Amino acid sequence: MRPWFLRGRVIHGFGRGGTQLGYPTANLELSEAAIDFLKPYDNLVLWGWGCVEAAEPNTWEARAEDASPAPLGPFPFVMSIGNNPQFKNVDVSAEVHFLHKFDGDFYERVVRIITLERIRSQSAFTTLEELIKTIDGDVVFAEEHLKMPEWAPYGQHEMVNPSCVPAQLHGAAEVPSFGFLEL
Repeated sequence: MRPWFLRGRVIHGFGRGGTQLGYPTANLELSEAAIDFLKPYDNLVLWGWGCVEAAEPNTWEARAEDASPAPLGPFPFVMSIGNNPQFKNVDVSAEVHFLHKFDGDFYERVVRIITLERIRSQSAFTTLEELIKTIDGDVVFAEEHLKMPEWAPYGQHEMVNPSCVPAQLHGAAEVPSFGFLEL
C-alpha cells in the first residue's frame, strides 16, 4: 500500500469507541473529496503515525510557565475507515484510535495522520466481546510493525510533527487534507 496522509477536524461520533469498546477514537470530519480519496480503503482497519495540531500553532512552545505541555505526538494509531459493518453506519467515517492516553477530549482540534498499511477488512461480529478481542489484536499488530526500522522515518515526518506549523507542510497557505505521501 502506498502511504497516504489525512488531515481533519475532530468531530463527535457515536460515542461507542470509548464507552462500549474501551478504544476512544478521534472521528475526523470528511469532505466529499476526502471520501472519494478514501474509497479504495473502504471498510478497512489500518495503522500508522499521527499527531494532534496545537490549538494555536507553536503556542505550547511559548508557554514558559507550563513546564510540561500535553504531548501532541507523534503517536502510533489504528483506525477504521468506512461504514462500520458492525454498527451498520450510513455515512463513511474515519475513526482514529491513538495508542496514547490523553488527559481529555480534543473535539474541534485538527488531527494529522500518515496511514502506512492495512491490518484487516472490517466485518460484523457476533458479539461486542469478539470485536474488542479483534481490536486488541489490531493494536498489538500495529505496535509490533511500528517497531520495524523501515517505518521509523514516517514517525519523524513533518506531517506528524505537531511543532510543524500546518502552512509550512507544503510551503503553501492552504494545507491539503489528504493525499499520497512521499518521503
